[in-house]
Amino acid sequence: MRKGPSGYELLVFEHPLAGRQIPKGTIESGEDPSLAALRELEEESGIKAAGILSRIAKMEILRTTSLYPHKEVPRLESWHLYHLEVPQEVTTREHWVHAAEGSADEQGLPFAYFWFPIESSFESFEHYWHEVLLAVQKYCAGLSLSQSPTDAS
Repeated sequence: MRKGPSGYELLVFEHPLAGRQIPKGTIESGEDPSLAALRELEEESGIKAAGILSRIAKMEILRTTSLYPHKEVPRLESWHLYHLEVPQEVTTREHWVHAAEGSADEQGLPFAYFWFPIESSFESFEHYWHEVLLAVQKYCAGLSLSQSPTDAS
């Protein structure tokens, strides 16, 4: 997150096939969820986080949508949300495009990043994101606005 003119803003991107999202991905076999969060942020945004500030939540998300029709089956996923510390130059950029890395399904796709005011309407996100965004909103409500904005995702 970063502090914007009207409160906290969350780093989000427009996926060219799947709409608005936050950086996320699959935890590899044997990988700690916190390390997966750092790796996925770098693969999907090009940002190398300095570390984890705190864990926001762990939740179960039921997803029934997929980019790929052959994978279109309802599934329950465990999502781990972390507040990551990133270099200050990231929080001062307003928007950028990064070619995704890591996942064969997304390799090279252009992800268009920008900052989303966390108190805004979630209508521009798929419905399964709403619970995630509410958890981030609740987390932000517990943060003091006097804290440093050197954090993201």
